[in-house]
This record gives sequence, C-alpha cells and structure tokens, in this order.
Amino acid sequence: MEATPICQAWLRPDGGKGIRNKVLVLYTVECSKHVAESIAAHFQAQHRDVDVTGSLACLDNQAVVQRMLAYCVHPNVGAVLIVGHGCEYIEPDRIRDFARAHGRPAEAFYLQKVGGTEAGIALGCRLVGEMLEKIEAGPRAPMYAHELIIGAKCGGSDFTSGIAGNAVIGKFFENLTAAGGTAMMEEVAEAVGLRGHLVSRAVNEDVARDVGLTYDKTMEFCRRLGRYSISPGNFVGGLTTIEEKSMGAVVKMGGCKIEGVLKIAQRPKHPGFWLLDVIPDDKPEPAFFFGGDATGLLDQIACGCHLVLFNTGRGHVGGTPVAPILKLTGNQETFDMLSHDIDFCAGSVLTGAETKAEAAERLWGLIRRICNGEQVHAERVGHRSVLGKSALGRAAVQIGNKQIERLAGPVAPGRRILDVEPLLLLARTGLAQLAASAHRLGRMGIDVVEHACIAADSQYGGQGQQSGRLGEPGQRFRTRGRHELVDPERGQYEQE
Repeated sequence: MEATPICQAWLRPDGGKGIRNKVLVLYTVECSKHVAESIAAHFQAQHRDVDVTGSLACLDNQAVVQRMLAYCVHPNVGAVLIVGHGCEYIEPDRIRDFARAHGRPAEAFYLQKVGGTEAGIALGCRLVGEMLEKIEAGPRAPMYAHELIIGAKCGGSDFTSGIAGNAVIGKFFENLTAAGGTAMMEEVAEAVGLRGHLVSRAVNEDVARDVGLTYDKTMEFCRRLGRYSISPGNFVGGLTTIEEKSMGAVVKMGGCKIEGVLKIAQRPKHPGFWLLDVIPDDKPEPAFFFGGDATGLLDQIACGCHLVLFNTGRGHVGGTPVAPILKLTGNQETFDMLSHDIDFCAGSVLTGAETKAEAAERLWGLIRRICNGEQVHAERVGHRSVLGKSALGRAAVQIGNKQIERLAGPVAPGRRILDVEPLLLLARTGLAQLAASAHRLGRMGIDVVEHACIAADSQYGGQGQQSGRLGEPGQRFRTRGRHELVDPERGQYEQE
C-alpha cells in the first residue's frame, strides 16, 4: 500500500477523518422512531447523506447508550439530531451534549415538548437541513492508509467462504496492518474449537489471557443459550458443523497477530489487528444471536470502523447506517445472481485466475474508490438495516418451554427460580412479559418474585439491587434513578 493519500477525507473537530459526511438522526425509544425515520426519509429522498438508528427500549441499557454515543462521534458522522419521546431513561439532551463536546453540531428535542408527531417532523427537518448546510461546507484533509479502521464479518457462509472470500480478507488485513492501518473482527462464537489458535495469535501474555477469557465466556454463553452461530443456509451451502464453519471464519485474520480485545464501543488503542468481544461481561445479551447480521456490523462500526467487509457465500442484500458495508463473496454463482447487491467477487481465487494477493490488491482498489465517494450497493439502494444491538429492545424470536427450562436454575425440590443471568436473557429477547407471567412460569415450576422482571429489564445502573438468586424469601428490588455521564471517552453512566 502506497504512502500517498488515498482520499480527501472530512476532517472533524476532534481530529478524526471520515470517508462519509453524514447527519445522524437518533431515536431514544420506539415511540420516537417514526418521527426520526420520517425526518431521515425526507432527506434520503433528495439523495442527501442522512442516516437513522436508535434504541427501542424505554428502560436503561448501558451497552446501548455506549453504542449511541459512539455513533455520534464516529468519523463518518458530521452532525447529530436526537429525537426523544419524553418518558424513556435515555436522555436526548445528554447525548447532544456529548456530541457537542466532541465538536459535532448537535440538537435534541422531546416530542412531548414540541407538539407531537407532525410538529416534530417539521422541526427535525429544519434542524437537519441547517446541519447539512454547515457540514457540507466543512474542511477536508488528506487521508492515508494507516489512518483507516476496517472491520470484517461473514454471514450466510458456504463452502467458498473460508477458502476464497475470507481468505482474501485475511490477505488484505495483512497488507493493511503492515501499512500501519487497523483491522478488527468479532464472531468469537464462530471460533468453536479454536481457543488455542486464537490464544497463540496474541502479541503478549496479557492479551493471550484476555483472548482466552473472551473465548471461554462466549462458549459458556452459547452453551447456556443452547445454540451456536450456524443456520440451515450454512448446511445448504456445504458446511456440515459449527467447527467447520469456524475454521473458515477465523481465516479473516490472515497471518495477523491480535493486539488486544476490544469491548463494546471501544476504539482501538493503536494500529494492528483487534478482536472484538460483543457480549457484555456483566449482562449477556441474546440479541448477539437474534438481532441478525446487523448486530456484528454495527458493533464494529461503534468501534470506529470507516467501513466493514462483509463476506457472504450464500448471498446477502443488507447494509447499515453510519458506515459503508462492502459485501463480497467467493462464490461466482452467488455473485452472478446478486451482482446488484454484492460489491466484489473473489471466486477467481478458486479457479486459479487470481492469487489471494492479486484479489486482495483488487479489493484494495475498490476500497480506495469507496473512500473517494463511490457508493457500495447497499448505499445505492438505500439499505440501512438497524435490527441489531443499536436497536436492542425487542428481538423477534420465540423461546419455547424447553429453552426456558434450560435457562432456569435449580432450587428447592420440585420448584425452580430464575436467577439473574437467565432472567436477563429472557428479558433481552423481548419476552419480559413472559418472564413476568407468574401463572405460566408457575405451571413450569419456576417462581418469579415481585419486580423481578423490572430489575432484569433495567439493564445498567437502573437494574435492581440483588444478591444471590432472585426469589429468595423476603427479597425485594428497587430500581435506581437517573445517571451521570462519568467517562466521556467511553460514554459510561453512573447512578446518582
């Protein structure tokens, strides 16, 4: 990779450089989602660069707050509008102030205070119009390869994914990190059986320990939930087991060493290859599985990725807000069928028409053009999927009795009481009402005490105090109050 500038980037007041210049509209609860989407749609119809995402739940969730704050200061975002409803825990004014502190023009309002839906849409359109005028006149600066942060994910994997698409990504990541750039991947749940391999890639003993702990936590989570990241489509595509799929997934690393393990919405501390841990340590979220491919893409974007490489053997049509999603495949038939959705084909590696190095260089040429403004297909067709952790609150899943039983912890003979972790799992799948339904759970021999569901669904500082197991005799819960922003860099909250 050459040392000359790859593009003229958008220079942010905090020193970041973006390859896009977006106004981001955020909703803080599902009640304000319609207004936020209507505001964004008004400008998207004019082919203006306005994206929308947000949070559905009206209760506290530290991980969602971290993601939303990270999106506000993403290098591709030039300005932010936050639309609230008025009852939710996430406060638009606090997010606005965080964005402003990092040099972003930002505004916020509650629908309850501006006259409702129509007035909110009108106000939002006026504010976003003013923001666009301001940021479109913003400064530009040369951007170099060593300043890029690029993520990678696979979805709809087939037999070609590990030997073509992911292999080309791995070679590209070797080149990018050698040039001083930054790369990352998540999908630890798709590294089943490869603990030793991952640990051996760590740059030092401390990182090796972190990688091992992350792997162990992820595998325990998969076991507790009773499912792994493999689907019928993978079987149709020629993959037979999660272990086989995993061997192809980790090929995205190439020969890179792991510099460290990132947490949700954490930026890499220095260049190199990083592993992303997307399962919170304190309160695991099953939306990690149930939110769709957008979950892993959005979490890498929250860590600052300018764009994400998305390898799909079976095919994929999606995209996300905030950053371009460059979709590639190693399956020529898939590319021929979906050439208006998939941006790059690495099938030539299978036929011998290209080496991995040659395909990686061709991929680099496409990335350079995208950095210079060429749209990926998802941008061109307006595909901006937000079903994922950024919209955590209701994952469209069903959990049957057997799965509930698997999540329940044993207590007195003949009865079970949901402990903290299993109840949190239920709450995060959007089945909090099911968890609170004492008569249904009672028929299964599971006791849930008063307010237990509230305590479980209030996921960060608003979570109720607890000790031991929910349902102990005389145990009660209280929800905490509002929260103070104590770490602007990480966007963390603390209870008052």
